[in-house]
Amino acid sequence: DPDQDTVLLIFSPDCPACRLIIPKWTSMVDAAVGGGRRFVYISTGSHERTRAFAAEYGLNAPVLLAGSEDLDGYRLTYIPTTIVVGAGGRVRDVWIGDDPADAL
Repeated sequence: DPDQDTVLLIFSPDCPACRLIIPKWTSMVDAAVGGGRRFVYISTGSHERTRAFAAEYGLNAPVLLAGSEDLDGYRLTYIPTTIVVGAGGRVRDVWIGDDPADAL
């Protein structure tokens, strides 16, 4: 659905702050089921590390791998980062490192 927001949950399997926020993200994804938003985890780690991390933390939405060049357009300065992309691919909101659950 092109009118549906997509929430990008960007992390690295080797990031201690990411390990802390993942339980909040998975709860947020669970709470949003059927709520008109699509969620995608995006890992900056290797395939092997991401697969192990996803299994360990029970990631509950699609997981994509991205290199830094794939994320250049988002001007990331820190991870974890949450980005809400609205209709037409426009970035609507960005949360850097903190918990966006209350704002979504």
